[in-house]
Amino acid sequence: MNNKDDITKYAINFINQNPKGILEIIGPTASGKTNFTVNLAKYIEKETGQKSEVIVVDSRQIYRECDISSAKISKAEKQGIPHWGIDLKNPDEHFS
Repeated sequence: MNNKDDITKYAINFINQNPKGILEIIGPTASGKTNFTVNLAKYIEKETGQKSEVIVVDSRQIYRECDISSAKISKAEKQGIPHWGIDLKNPDEHFS
């Protein structure tokens, strides 16, 4: 699937069939995943009434104070959608 409309339809069908399921959005750097996930979460809530949350699994966004180099999402960009997996460790701390 590479069309955002197709992905959105798939996501709604998936959520309707798996209300507690986890939907993964993956893709290359700078492909629009962050904006897409926020819009998708808002759309899912509008269409199904279910709230969504985003779990970020980026190897750089776990570190505090690395906002620009990791293109970390801002509070305003989150638009109220909870995001997890961001700012978990200081840059000098090991994480595996």
